[in-house]
Amino acid sequence: MYLVTVGASSLSTMELSGDGNTLAILASNDPGRQPPELDIKPADLSCGPMVGSLYMALYARNSSTWQRQAAISRENADSWALASDGNAVFYGNALFTRSNGTWACP
Repeated sequence: MYLVTVGASSLSTMELSGDGNTLAILASNDPGRQPPELDIKPADLSCGPMVGSLYMALYARNSSTWQRQAAISRENADSWALASDGNAVFYGNALFTRSNGTWACP
């Protein structure tokens, strides 16, 4: 799978929900080291400004297409977990939950 809105690096990790309809990707934002269209910009972030270089991108599948629902950045947030149903992610010592397709910021 090729995701044009995520700049993948050797530090990137991803997890798919149990039903296969939610994808969480922890990636590095490295402006200038990747094509500009892959950079995460302030308007792309769902819950505050970019902190450090890591961010979490949350995607939902609708039939055969994937759509990014949220991009979240937290300081010192290299550990994370996606709930098996895909409606919650623990990231940066905070619990983010999804309801009706919208991710809530704690």
